[in-house]
Amino acid sequence: MKVAILQPPYLAAAETIAWETEQLCLLEDSGCDLVVLPEYSNVTGIEEAAALREFAAGEGGAFIGRLTEFARNSGCAVAAGVVVADGAGRLRNRLILIGSDGQTVGGIDKMHLTDAETELGLVPGEKIELLEFNGLKIAAAICFDQYFPEYFTALARRGADLILCPSYQRAESAGRIRLLAAARALDSGAWLIRSSYSVENSPERAGNSLLVSPSGELAAVAGGMPAVLITEFNPARKFRKPASFGRPEVEHRQLIEAHRRWAFYRPENVLEEGARLCAHRGLSAAMPENTLPAFAAAIAVGAHEIEFDLFLSADLVPVVSHDPDLARVAGVPHRVEELTWEEIRRIDLGAVYGERWKGIRIPRLEEVLDISGGRVGLNIHLKTPGPDGVLLRMVGRELSRRNLLGRAYVGGEADVLEAAIRHVPEVSRSCMAEQHDSARLVDNAIRYGCRYLQFYASFQPEDVTRAHRAGIRCNLFFADDYPAAAEAVAHGIDTVLTNRAAELLAAPGSLFRPSDSAFL
Repeated sequence: MKVAILQPPYLAAAETIAWETEQLCLLEDSGCDLVVLPEYSNVTGIEEAAALREFAAGEGGAFIGRLTEFARNSGCAVAAGVVVADGAGRLRNRLILIGSDGQTVGGIDKMHLTDAETELGLVPGEKIELLEFNGLKIAAAICFDQYFPEYFTALARRGADLILCPSYQRAESAGRIRLLAAARALDSGAWLIRSSYSVENSPERAGNSLLVSPSGELAAVAGGMPAVLITEFNPARKFRKPASFGRPEVEHRQLIEAHRRWAFYRPENVLEEGARLCAHRGLSAAMPENTLPAFAAAIAVGAHEIEFDLFLSADLVPVVSHDPDLARVAGVPHRVEELTWEEIRRIDLGAVYGERWKGIRIPRLEEVLDISGGRVGLNIHLKTPGPDGVLLRMVGRELSRRNLLGRAYVGGEADVLEAAIRHVPEVSRSCMAEQHDSARLVDNAIRYGCRYLQFYASFQPEDVTRAHRAGIRCNLFFADDYPAAAEAVAHGIDTVLTNRAAELLAAPGSLFRPSDSAFL
């Protein structure tokens, strides 16, 4: 791919557009595949909200038209950072990509706005997007976006081949600009193109439009003066290296993804504000209960927690099952405790649910923890603590190993709670002792030092108040229709268990908002 990266002088908007237009004319017969322009390329230097909106709609909009004309006449695609109004009239800081036929491929909005941009009335992007173009996945990280490594991790996970970074930086040092670009390219395993402005009498800051390879190597750089940087590269080339000393080569990004430990990167003991939903046995109204697809689907739709039950197999493996026997869910006339894990894992649980679910297996605890990755709360129901608390101790050990203690709790009757205090005091507890009587349930929750409790629908609102005064969060079992769930929240319930998390999240005007962490 042959690319031209424009680095205009930082001038008033009309002067910058004139400079950019002149360079585009010179590039019409250059044979370039892509021309990249910096952030605010159609509204440079405007610092007042009304003036920004007016110029973007007028001369700034006309300049975008000239970019389209250039692409069509030259057969060269164009990527430019521009300010445009969206369909609702809100101003967006957007990278637009125009194909070599003059058709708009798409746009990507800046995700992280500066305070100055917010004051100008701009609104940030609302989702991470990539554009498909000539067989490549193209991402954007616009100026301030480049300072957020988590964002580049998200781009890497989506398979970005090329990240375009239009920038408006005029104060950052050349050294930091290059260092940041190299680190982000290496982080994401993608080629990175940065286009920015030169600032008069400041060669050691700003400028430095550049191309960086997926290995973090600086392939080309413009320096501090106005320039058009023309260079060539192979966007399909990835960075390969030995997995470690003496090991075979692997693609760098694949190596990193395979070894990430997501749960350790998330805030601990943080509960999102607002009404919460716990997906009872996963998304169990839509697919086989207590299975990895049911849990993964619950996470994907934005459930705040998933709930599941555990029993020990004959060889002491914690198995995910609501019932002590497998007759109802799998058509197998045996109790979990009678079978080894090897025997259980061979059972085709999905076949009971029909042809489309054939091949789905019964999971064990570790598999559920691995797919949760710290993205969702874990409501673990134990009907027995196991001999000498062995099941509880296994749960505590696995949660600790994965840094999930702040995202999980164990619920049960009095015997489970007493054993939990004795064997795993570090694991948060949920009281389910005497649920038929909400007042006694609160008494027991206080007695056993529980952080959570689980009411039945017959709860009394005054008992919710008493639990909250004791610092206890209140769950409800259960509600599958939105009016019932909303009413429970109105009475103070913190988390509603449901078999229909997707429907409750999607209900018109729903007070349940999808979990933020589910999308990380």
